[in-house]
Parts: sequence; C-alpha cells; structure tokens
Amino acid sequence: GETGLDDYWTQHAPEDTASMEVQELALRWHADVAAEVNKTLMIHNREADTDLMRVLGECAQAPNIMLHCFSSPLDVAKEALNRGYILSFAGNVTFKRNEELRQAAALAPAEQILIETDAPYMTPEPFRGSRNEPSLIGHTYRVVAEARNQSVEELVEQVRANFDRVLSPHNA
Repeated sequence: GETGLDDYWTQHAPEDTASMEVQELALRWHADVAAEVNKTLMIHNREADTDLMRVLGECAQAPNIMLHCFSSPLDVAKEALNRGYILSFAGNVTFKRNEELRQAAALAPAEQILIETDAPYMTPEPFRGSRNEPSLIGHTYRVVAEARNQSVEELVEQVRANFDRVLSPHNA
C-alpha cells in the first residue's frame, strides 16, 4: 500500500478527509514501521510537497522511499533524487503539459526510476479520458525512454531490476 500526504482533498472535501495533522501522524508511523522492518515506503503525495519533504526528512529512513505516481515540480524531483528517493512515473508523464515530469524522468539516475500504471487513473496519451489499463503502460515507457534518450528495451530492463530491488516480495 501507500501512505503520504494529500492536501488536495483536505481543501476540496475536508469533511471526508483526514486533516493534514492526522495524515502527518500516520505518515510518520508508517515511516517508522518501514524503517523498523526494513521495507520500502511507498508515498502518495498530492499538493503537499513542502510538508512531505519536511516530514520525510525528519522520519526514520526506510531502505527505499518511492514517490508513487510522481507529479511534483522539478525542484522537488531534484531534492528527492538527491536524497536517494525513487521516482515512479505514471501516464501523467505523457500529458503534453507535463514537460517538467519528462525533465524529472530524464534527470533520474537509472537506479532511481520506476514506471507504473496507477490504473484505473492517469491514462497515458493518446488514450487520456478513458479508463487506464495495464496494457497501456507501453505508452508511458515510450515517452519516458524518449525523455531519457534511451531505448524502451533498455528502460524496461532497468525498471525490472529496480522493481526486483525495491518492490519484490522479499524487499517490499
């Protein structure tokens, strides 16, 4: 599963969403558990970049911190990569307006990148607007590989190795 901070929903549906204070307490608890059991910490972040990076900097460190469905600005990507976090890119990296996400993908060291579907959301171009399916992930790979100036095959092999290291059942 994932944990993290989501300020979007605290602003748009506060009656249905835990406060940022409660979310921060839960994130700190999950970070402590991940560090204690030596497992990857998968992070959900929506419109909470500053608070998220602050909290992660203060928490016990899991062996891997993965920023799921990465969608933050380039400066956050640079800080996360400098800290050794893994950026996981979904279909939103293919959206025309998301040049900064493609730049972040290009900057990520080979060992700090993953690709995901985030299905049924984040459907990649040219299928945006329809339900996302795992079969569409090739479009995300193609865009990220192009941004990184590498072949899709090379990216697939690197992501497979990263997955095995970061998220395989004996590590995740």
